[in-house]
Amino acid sequence: MNQGTAPSDAERRGYSRVHFQHELVLTGANGKTYPGAFNDISLKGMLFWCESLPASGETVLGILPLGEDALRIRGKVLWSHPQRGAAIRFEEMDVESFSHLRRLVAFNLGDADKIDQELFSHL
Repeated sequence: MNQGTAPSDAERRGYSRVHFQHELVLTGANGKTYPGAFNDISLKGMLFWCESLPASGETVLGILPLGEDALRIRGKVLWSHPQRGAAIRFEEMDVESFSHLRRLVAFNLGDADKIDQELFSHL
């Protein structure tokens, strides 16, 4: 990044995002469900779409079936906008779920080394 210029979205995020669309039902802390889908995902979070979005600041839980496995996440809604969706930052997932997420992102990006570099630069 050059001095005096704003960071790009990729630089600001610190993680590569990949286009990957999949249906997902999120559940809020109050038990309300949000059936919808996400259309991009990274090691850090995803962009979620549904008819009635969760509110900014809300904690959500989700289970994404991946064949015989499942990705289990807990995240926080960073922002929510009817025309843009809801940005979800992952806050907790088990090791197996993270391993599935890493493979999903690496496969769709086509560059597992880049994903590993991003991961290790944030440890």
